Amino acid sequence: MNFNTKNAKVDSGFKTPQFIQMGPNELKITALEAVLSKNGDKFKVQVSFETKPMKLPFEGWEGAAGQIGKTDLSIYLPIQEEGIPLTEQQNRAQQDFLDRIATIAVAMGVAAQLDAIEASDIDTYLAKVTKVFSNKYAWFLIGGEEYEGTDKDGNPKIKEVIKIPRYNYVAATESELLGKQKDKAWPNKTNKYFFKPLLGMDADSKSNAKPSATQNPDLDLPLF
Repeated sequence: MNFNTKNAKVDSGFKTPQFIQMGPNELKITALEAVLSKNGDKFKVQVSFETKPMKLPFEGWEGAAGQIGKTDLSIYLPIQEEGIPLTEQQNRAQQDFLDRIATIAVAMGVAAQLDAIEASDIDTYLAKVTKVFSNKYAWFLIGGEEYEGTDKDGNPKIKEVIKIPRYNYVAATESELLGKQKDKAWPNKTNKYFFKPLLGMDADSKSNAKPSATQNPDLDLPLF
């Protein structure tokens, strides 16, 4: 063997990921979208995020200037039929979504503009909200969730998607967001409200054969 470094690969160092990572992130909302259920009788709202432009050299996903990611902002909500009132549980779920939107608006300093928006259908409402949030940044705590996916050879593999924790997930500044956390410390994968692990995965497992019902693998971008 001839030892020579002429064709050796040089380690260029850490390569910035294209996608948003778990933990605190300064983000803007680039899109809000209502995604229909398979039966078409419900929808959930998904939010697309982007960080501030990353320092070069950085190769963003599909030319994005910053890291990007997509996750659910609500659970599935009912499509209300004319003359049929929502149940108490359905009203609560819808209000939980609106509470989240309002919480984000406060962190971005646009609560008054958001309160002025009214719409009778979700697509119109989300389009108007997106305009209000446009190019406004806030600090979001991004958590994660495991699901059973497959590798390039079709073998079972544990994968992760990002998610927004239920509480204490957004603030105007990083220090304010940290102050909302338990013991004033950032959570990690041991915190159940922040990270949802897969309960189990083996050849005989069927309960975790698909991604979590709160995620859609055709729409969510990878965590890593």
